[in-house]
Amino acid sequence: MALLSFAGIDFGAKTAGTTAWCQLGPLGWVWEQCPKGQDADLWLEHMVQNHAPQALYIDAPLSLPRACIAPSPTGDFAFRSADRQLQAMSPMFLGGLTARAMRLACRFREQGIPCHEVYPAHSASLLFPKPWYKKGKYQIPELVSALAPRLPKAPPSFDQRNEHRFDALLAWFTGLQHQLGNTEWIGDPEEGCVLTVRIPN
Repeated sequence: MALLSFAGIDFGAKTAGTTAWCQLGPLGWVWEQCPKGQDADLWLEHMVQNHAPQALYIDAPLSLPRACIAPSPTGDFAFRSADRQLQAMSPMFLGGLTARAMRLACRFREQGIPCHEVYPAHSASLLFPKPWYKKGKYQIPELVSALAPRLPKAPPSFDQRNEHRFDALLAWFTGLQHQLGNTEWIGDPEEGCVLTVRIPN
């Protein structure tokens, strides 16, 4: 089965250097991070131009709660159904980051590149015992090694302090499982869903 060329993105603050990209191409892994101080949105646009992904899997909210689009006095203005189910942060709390991610997804979709919202923390909760890397018990290189047998190519060596590149890898892994048919959508399709993994045996 031929897989699309796709990338996983950990989307961070605009100039904080916390936005990371993960893609497996013909020449191996493209696993990069936006330098601190640079505009992450422009950096991502350049990455798309240079590496031509056919789909993007983005760790950031790509939609708003329904009540923000169709106001209702009984509506939930803070959380989407997917956020409630996954116990994820509110898109409204993330504010400008959500707006930036939605704008970029709109631009990329206009270029014919599908953009899917993913949640690496959910993937990690299924893949690894708790508490996992954000809780400080496990070193990220150990988690990369644990994930390696599920990847089509061995990953490169990894900076144990860099959770952003690891989240980009987990976003890419969600994309891989999507290509293989091992995913499901969480949330309300009319509001915006999050793509999550079903871990194969």
